[in-house]
Amino acid sequence: MTDPVEDGAEWAQRQQAAFPEWVIRYGGADPDLWDFGLDSLDRLTYIVFDAFPTPETIDDPGNVGFSDPAAWYLGDRKSTRLNSSHITI
Repeated sequence: MTDPVEDGAEWAQRQQAAFPEWVIRYGGADPDLWDFGLDSLDRLTYIVFDAFPTPETIDDPGNVGFSDPAAWYLGDRKSTRLNSSHITI
């Protein structure tokens, strides 16, 4: 197992690359909705609560394709100025 801190930059790059597919599958297929703005955080909250109705579902390894790109988006949103970036598909 790799050190998650040591792998952090590579993990983030993988999730950024996976995010356009995440948008198609889970995020309404409209990349303009995902501009790192506050409305997108509300949207993400609703999507996450729908996908994870219980705490146990969050830990299910089968959900990593959903949860890792969503976690990247939330973390990257924190480090990105509002409305300065859009996801392209």
